[in-house]
Amino acid sequence: MNTRLISIAVSAAFLSLGAASASSASDTMENVKNSTESAVDKTIDKLPPKRTMTRAEYSSEKDSIEANYKTAKASCDSLTGNAKSVCKVEARSDEKSKVADLEARYKGTPAADKDARITKAKAEYDIAKQKCEDQPAAERSACKSSAKAEQDRAISDAKAAAKTASAS
Repeated sequence: MNTRLISIAVSAAFLSLGAASASSASDTMENVKNSTESAVDKTIDKLPPKRTMTRAEYSSEKDSIEANYKTAKASCDSLTGNAKSVCKVEARSDEKSKVADLEARYKGTPAADKDARITKAKAEYDIAKQKCEDQPAAERSACKSSAKAEQDRAISDAKAAAKTASAS
């Protein structure tokens, strides 16, 4: 009878060890799964974002932007003086802004978005600076200073937005 009790006790001990080992193994598997998922998440965060358009769509839109620029520039030929210069600068700045937006959408990165914002700020500055030429000399300097300050503010906003986006 003692032998039978001892064998039952030993069997029970082995069963409990087996259950503990299985429990330990499932815990280990859960830890491996969690660490693998974490590593995959970190890797995905470092991958470039998906592009929102194909190369063919990008090329088609870029060609369209260039055609619109040529049309806008040609419409400036009927103007004279500073109005003609303003018209040409506006056409060129509009093209630069649209191409920068297109690049940002195609690349889909925070850096491309920052570059697009900076390009827009510079384009707006070019337009404002050319429009200042119509003003008298005393006001022209203040106008250009104001335009430069606005450009600097827009560029720092773009850089701050890029830092915020990259920190996310």
